[in-house]
Amino acid sequence: MCFDGDVQSKNEPTPATISFGDLRSAPDCHPECVGCSESRSAVSCFACKHLTQSLRNRAGFKCVSHCDEGYFVEGDKCGACSPNCRSCTKAEQCETCPGAKLLVDVDHYAHLDHRQCVDTCPPGLEADYTSAIQARCILKKNICSPGYYESQNSVCTNCDDACTTCHGPGPLQCDSCAPNYSNFSVGYCRPCCTDKQSPMEHHCEDCTLSASQRAQMRHRSGGLGSFYIFVVVLLVLCCAFGVILKTYANGMWNSSSRSNIDYTPLPAQSSLTLNESSSEEESEFEPDDVIATK
Repeated sequence: MCFDGDVQSKNEPTPATISFGDLRSAPDCHPECVGCSESRSAVSCFACKHLTQSLRNRAGFKCVSHCDEGYFVEGDKCGACSPNCRSCTKAEQCETCPGAKLLVDVDHYAHLDHRQCVDTCPPGLEADYTSAIQARCILKKNICSPGYYESQNSVCTNCDDACTTCHGPGPLQCDSCAPNYSNFSVGYCRPCCTDKQSPMEHHCEDCTLSASQRAQMRHRSGGLGSFYIFVVVLLVLCCAFGVILKTYANGMWNSSSRSNIDYTPLPAQSSLTLNESSSEEESEFEPDDVIATK
């Protein structure tokens, strides 16, 4: 037995399009679209099923299943790599480089150019062409014994006291820390704190921390390091702006002071004085003198 309501529900037409408020989707959308204004177009989607990627040369976006070369996955979006990268894992962390550029592949505290593309390797690094995918800049092979590094003069020199092994001078160039030193919190080797010392006050390492605690501190210090770099850059920009502003103000003051200089005018001769002087000059030549000369 069928009820009227059942018959009506079976006879109701199935909507062929999706609506988004006042927008009504066109039929046969691109597979990556959730609703669209134009059929079979990835740049006319109302929303994306997987990833949203901005267009290179004009405003708008397109829906993709995976990010194109020159983009990286950032949540449900494709972020643009730096123009210096061919492909990347983050905006400024290149994975491959364009053309014949080399990738700096030294994940070390002292090398802030890690994952950057360069034309030539920085000092202390050498080119490595063993990878068929990407040529890299890596640390030079140390020909010296452990505890020594090769200087620029090709002389084996003692590592810093904070290092067991190193590739350059100072504690920032340690490859491994000496006993009673650690690099877990800030990335370079510092002495372990004594019982009464605080890491923040005495710039030392708490060598009693567990591996998980050390990892947390390293993550925290990395954020602080970025913050400190930002503050330093901001201060430099403020100082530069102050110098420019002061120079401009001095220039304006000098021009204003020049315009306010009081000039002492020369004494003006009246027309009467001029007439008297001209008459005196004429009186020197009498008519008799003129006749005599003739």
